[in-house]
Amino acid sequence: MGRPYGLLRAGYPFLKTLSMRRITNYPNDVAIGDEGRIYILCRSEGQAEIRVWSFDDAERLTDDLIGIGGYGSDEGKFTWPVNIILDSEENIYVSDEALHRILEPGPSGWTPDLGERGAQILMSQALKPDAIVCASDRLAIGAMGWLRQNGYRIPEDIAVTGF
Repeated sequence: MGRPYGLLRAGYPFLKTLSMRRITNYPNDVAIGDEGRIYILCRSEGQAEIRVWSFDDAERLTDDLIGIGGYGSDEGKFTWPVNIILDSEENIYVSDEALHRILEPGPSGWTPDLGERGAQILMSQALKPDAIVCASDRLAIGAMGWLRQNGYRIPEDIAVTGF
């Protein structure tokens, strides 16, 4: 049997299936979090990412979904991830066969990459914020990096803080 290219529906309306969202190309593992959050570990040659999707938010566009990690060997990146698990506080742990390590992207996957993505989403809104308050310093670092790369001056144009 060939490798699945997407998780198929299993008795749910098609609108509520992961395969419809096209977020699960090359799924390798799945972890279920609180409040209907589903963490899908996707992997293929040269690509690796955790996609976070909520079963209750089926209409959400794929581009708005949270992506955690990415391909590479740097902190918070994966080369050949195999398994994903969550602890009781929904911290993510990923085993990577190629890097021979267990990765902990941070509380709820709070890596600088996620901060960058959050800043990008916030600044793409018609009404731009005056400040971004991040749930960790790692998120704030990522947000500030993206803002500076895109011509925003901190704190003149926008304030950023982490806690």
